[in-house]
Amino acid sequence: MKFRKSVFLRNIFLVSFITVSSTLLSYYFLDKKIAFWFNEHEPIPHYILQLFFHIPKIFDVAAALGVFTVHIFSWIIGRVSPFLSNLTLTSITLVITDFWTEWSKFLFGRYWPTTWTIDHNPSLIDTNDYGFHFLASKTEAFQAFPSSHASLTIASVTFLALRYPFLRVPAIIISLIVPLSLVALNHNFLADTIAGAGLGWIIAYSVDAFNQGSLVYIHSENTSRSN
Repeated sequence: MKFRKSVFLRNIFLVSFITVSSTLLSYYFLDKKIAFWFNEHEPIPHYILQLFFHIPKIFDVAAALGVFTVHIFSWIIGRVSPFLSNLTLTSITLVITDFWTEWSKFLFGRYWPTTWTIDHNPSLIDTNDYGFHFLASKTEAFQAFPSSHASLTIASVTFLALRYPFLRVPAIIISLIVPLSLVALNHNFLADTIAGAGLGWIIAYSVDAFNQGSLVYIHSENTSRSN
Protein backbone atom coordinates (compact mmCIF):
# COMPACT_ATOMS: atom_id res chain seq x y z
CA MET A 1 0.00 0.00 0.00
CA LYS A 2 2.90 2.39 0.66
CA PHE A 3 4.00 2.07 -2.97
CA ARG A 4 0.45 2.60 -4.19
CA LYS A 5 0.09 5.72 -2.08
CA SER A 6 3.41 7.14 -3.23
CA VAL A 7 2.48 6.61 -6.88
CA PHE A 8 -0.95 8.15 -6.28
CA LEU A 9 0.48 11.25 -4.58
CA ARG A 10 3.16 11.62 -7.24
CA ASN A 11 0.60 11.51 -10.07
CA ILE A 12 -1.74 13.95 -8.30
CA PHE A 13 1.12 16.38 -7.73
CA LEU A 14 2.35 16.06 -11.32
CA VAL A 15 -1.08 16.65 -12.89
CA SER A 16 -1.79 19.52 -10.48
CA PHE A 17 1.50 21.18 -11.38
CA ILE A 18 0.91 20.75 -15.12
CA THR A 19 -2.65 22.05 -14.80
CA VAL A 20 -1.73 25.14 -12.79
CA SER A 21 1.30 26.04 -14.89
CA SER A 22 -0.54 25.48 -18.19
CA THR A 23 -3.52 27.49 -16.97
CA LEU A 24 -1.32 30.44 -16.00
CA LEU A 25 0.59 30.25 -19.28
CA SER A 26 -2.65 30.24 -21.23
CA TYR A 27 -4.18 33.07 -19.19
CA TYR A 28 -1.25 35.45 -19.67
CA PHE A 29 -0.17 34.60 -23.21
CA LEU A 30 -2.80 32.65 -25.17
CA ASP A 31 -6.40 33.22 -24.10
CA LYS A 32 -6.91 36.67 -25.59
CA LYS A 33 -5.24 35.84 -28.89
CA ILE A 34 -7.19 32.61 -29.32
CA ALA A 35 -10.53 34.20 -28.41
CA PHE A 36 -10.10 37.08 -30.86
CA TRP A 37 -8.91 34.73 -33.60
CA PHE A 38 -11.91 32.42 -33.32
CA ASN A 39 -14.19 35.45 -33.18
CA GLU A 40 -12.88 36.54 -36.59
CA HIS A 41 -12.52 33.13 -38.22
CA GLU A 42 -14.55 29.94 -38.53
CA PRO A 43 -12.12 27.14 -39.40
CA ILE A 44 -14.68 24.54 -38.31
CA PRO A 45 -18.41 24.99 -39.04
CA HIS A 46 -20.31 25.90 -35.89
CA TYR A 47 -22.97 23.26 -36.43
CA ILE A 48 -20.26 20.58 -36.12
CA LEU A 49 -18.78 22.19 -33.02
CA GLN A 50 -22.23 22.32 -31.45
CA LEU A 51 -22.45 18.53 -31.73
CA PHE A 52 -19.21 18.19 -29.78
CA PHE A 53 -20.39 20.81 -27.31
CA HIS A 54 -23.35 18.65 -26.26
CA ILE A 55 -21.29 15.52 -25.51
CA PRO A 56 -21.18 16.25 -21.73
CA LYS A 57 -24.99 16.14 -21.63
CA ILE A 58 -24.81 12.56 -22.87
CA PHE A 59 -22.62 11.65 -19.90
CA ASP A 60 -25.07 13.33 -17.53
CA VAL A 61 -27.97 11.27 -18.87
CA ALA A 62 -25.89 8.07 -18.97
CA ALA A 63 -24.79 8.59 -15.37
CA ALA A 64 -28.34 9.06 -14.15
CA LEU A 65 -29.51 6.00 -16.07
CA GLY A 66 -26.51 4.09 -14.76
CA VAL A 67 -27.50 4.57 -11.13
CA PHE A 68 -31.11 3.67 -11.90
CA THR A 69 -30.01 0.57 -13.82
CA VAL A 70 -27.78 -0.57 -10.99
CA HIS A 71 -30.64 -0.52 -8.52
CA ILE A 72 -33.07 -2.30 -10.84
CA PHE A 73 -30.70 -5.05 -11.98
CA SER A 74 -29.26 -5.52 -8.51
CA TRP A 75 -32.77 -6.21 -7.27
CA ILE A 76 -33.49 -8.60 -10.16
CA ILE A 77 -30.29 -10.67 -10.10
CA GLY A 78 -29.52 -10.30 -6.42
CA ARG A 79 -26.03 -8.91 -6.90
CA VAL A 80 -24.14 -6.02 -8.48
CA SER A 81 -22.00 -6.88 -11.50
CA PRO A 82 -18.61 -5.14 -11.95
CA PHE A 83 -19.97 -3.19 -14.94
CA LEU A 84 -22.95 -1.86 -13.00
CA SER A 85 -20.68 -1.05 -10.09
CA ASN A 86 -18.45 0.99 -12.41
CA LEU A 87 -21.48 2.87 -13.73
CA THR A 88 -22.35 3.82 -10.18
CA LEU A 89 -18.80 4.96 -9.49
CA THR A 90 -18.86 7.01 -12.70
CA SER A 91 -22.01 8.73 -11.49
CA ILE A 92 -20.39 9.43 -8.12
CA THR A 93 -17.38 10.86 -9.94
CA LEU A 94 -19.62 13.24 -11.89
CA VAL A 95 -21.42 14.39 -8.74
CA ILE A 96 -18.13 15.14 -6.97
CA THR A 97 -16.73 16.88 -10.04
CA ASP A 98 -19.82 19.03 -10.45
CA PHE A 99 -19.66 20.05 -6.78
CA TRP A 100 -16.04 21.20 -6.90
CA THR A 101 -16.46 22.84 -10.31
CA GLU A 102 -19.37 24.97 -9.10
CA TRP A 103 -17.53 26.05 -5.97
CA SER A 104 -14.46 26.89 -8.05
CA LYS A 105 -16.61 29.03 -10.34
CA PHE A 106 -17.88 30.93 -7.30
CA LEU A 107 -14.35 31.41 -5.98
CA PHE A 108 -12.74 32.65 -9.20
CA GLY A 109 -15.61 34.48 -10.93
CA ARG A 110 -13.98 34.75 -14.33
CA TYR A 111 -15.37 36.79 -17.23
CA TRP A 112 -16.52 34.97 -20.38
CA PRO A 113 -14.95 35.40 -23.83
CA THR A 114 -18.21 36.80 -25.26
CA THR A 115 -21.44 38.38 -24.02
CA TRP A 116 -24.38 36.01 -24.15
CA THR A 117 -26.42 36.02 -20.92
CA ILE A 118 -29.65 37.88 -20.24
CA ASP A 119 -27.76 40.21 -17.90
CA HIS A 120 -25.47 41.24 -20.76
CA ASN A 121 -22.44 39.83 -19.01
CA PRO A 122 -19.12 41.67 -19.31
CA SER A 123 -16.71 39.86 -21.61
CA LEU A 124 -13.44 40.18 -23.46
CA ILE A 125 -14.80 40.55 -26.98
CA ASP A 126 -17.87 42.70 -26.32
CA THR A 127 -16.88 44.91 -23.36
CA ASN A 128 -13.09 44.38 -23.18
CA ASP A 129 -13.34 42.92 -19.65
CA TYR A 130 -10.74 40.26 -18.96
CA GLY A 131 -9.71 38.54 -15.78
CA PHE A 132 -11.32 37.39 -12.56
CA HIS A 133 -13.98 38.84 -10.31
CA PHE A 134 -13.35 36.78 -7.18
CA LEU A 135 -16.32 35.56 -5.12
CA ALA A 136 -18.75 37.06 -7.62
CA SER A 137 -20.13 34.13 -9.62
CA LYS A 138 -23.59 33.93 -8.08
CA THR A 139 -24.87 34.70 -11.55
CA GLU A 140 -23.89 33.21 -14.90
CA ALA A 141 -22.05 36.40 -15.79
CA PHE A 142 -18.95 35.23 -13.90
CA GLN A 143 -18.84 31.46 -14.26
CA ALA A 144 -16.35 30.75 -17.02
CA PHE A 145 -13.61 29.24 -14.84
CA PRO A 146 -13.17 26.31 -14.68
CA SER A 147 -15.18 24.91 -17.57
CA SER A 148 -17.88 22.56 -16.29
CA HIS A 149 -18.23 20.95 -19.73
CA ALA A 150 -14.53 20.12 -19.73
CA SER A 151 -14.39 18.92 -16.12
CA LEU A 152 -17.42 16.63 -16.40
CA THR A 153 -16.31 15.22 -19.75
CA ILE A 154 -12.75 14.49 -18.65
CA ALA A 155 -13.93 13.03 -15.34
CA SER A 156 -16.28 10.64 -17.14
CA VAL A 157 -13.93 9.41 -19.84
CA THR A 158 -10.95 9.22 -17.49
CA PHE A 159 -12.73 7.00 -14.99
CA LEU A 160 -14.07 4.71 -17.71
CA ALA A 161 -10.64 4.52 -19.39
CA LEU A 162 -9.01 3.61 -16.08
CA ARG A 163 -11.49 0.77 -15.60
CA TYR A 164 -11.59 -0.31 -19.25
CA PRO A 165 -8.23 0.23 -21.03
CA PHE A 166 -9.74 -0.52 -24.46
CA LEU A 167 -11.64 2.78 -24.12
CA ARG A 168 -8.49 4.87 -23.82
CA VAL A 169 -8.30 5.89 -27.48
CA PRO A 170 -11.95 7.06 -27.63
CA ALA A 171 -11.40 8.77 -24.27
CA ILE A 172 -8.43 10.71 -25.62
CA ILE A 173 -10.38 11.75 -28.72
CA ILE A 174 -13.35 12.98 -26.68
CA SER A 175 -10.97 14.72 -24.26
CA LEU A 176 -9.64 16.75 -27.17
CA ILE A 177 -12.73 17.54 -29.23
CA VAL A 178 -14.93 18.79 -26.36
CA PRO A 179 -12.45 21.46 -25.14
CA LEU A 180 -11.74 22.34 -28.78
CA SER A 181 -15.43 23.01 -29.40
CA LEU A 182 -15.70 25.12 -26.24
CA VAL A 183 -12.74 27.31 -27.25
CA ALA A 184 -13.66 27.50 -30.94
CA LEU A 185 -17.21 28.59 -30.10
CA ASN A 186 -15.85 31.09 -27.57
CA HIS A 187 -17.90 29.51 -24.81
CA ASN A 188 -14.70 29.25 -22.76
CA PHE A 189 -11.12 30.43 -22.79
CA LEU A 190 -8.41 27.83 -23.28
CA ALA A 191 -7.34 28.26 -19.64
CA ASP A 192 -10.89 27.46 -18.50
CA THR A 193 -10.83 24.13 -20.30
CA ILE A 194 -7.34 23.26 -19.05
CA ALA A 195 -8.37 23.90 -15.45
CA GLY A 196 -11.60 21.97 -15.91
CA ALA A 197 -9.79 19.05 -17.51
CA GLY A 198 -7.22 18.93 -14.73
CA LEU A 199 -9.90 19.02 -12.05
CA GLY A 200 -11.93 16.29 -13.74
CA TRP A 201 -8.88 14.05 -14.16
CA ILE A 202 -7.79 14.42 -10.55
CA ILE A 203 -11.23 13.56 -9.20
CA ALA A 204 -11.70 10.57 -11.52
CA TYR A 205 -8.23 9.25 -10.72
CA SER A 206 -8.84 9.73 -7.00
CA VAL A 207 -12.20 7.93 -7.01
CA ASP A 208 -10.67 5.02 -8.92
CA ALA A 209 -7.64 4.83 -6.62
CA PHE A 210 -9.64 5.15 -3.40
CA ASN A 211 -12.07 2.47 -4.49
CA GLN A 212 -9.32 0.05 -5.41
CA GLY A 213 -7.45 0.88 -2.21
CA SER A 214 -10.52 0.15 -0.09
CA LEU A 215 -10.99 -3.18 -1.86
CA VAL A 216 -7.38 -4.13 -1.16
CA TYR A 217 -7.82 -3.14 2.48
CA ILE A 218 -11.03 -5.18 2.83
CA HIS A 219 -9.38 -8.19 1.18
CA SER A 220 -6.37 -8.00 3.51
CA GLU A 221 -8.66 -7.66 6.53
CA ASN A 222 -10.69 -10.71 5.50
CA THR A 223 -7.53 -12.71 4.85
CA SER A 224 -6.08 -11.86 8.26
CA ARG A 225 -9.33 -12.80 10.00
CA SER A 226 -9.56 -16.12 8.16
CA ASN A 227 -6.03 -16.96 9.26
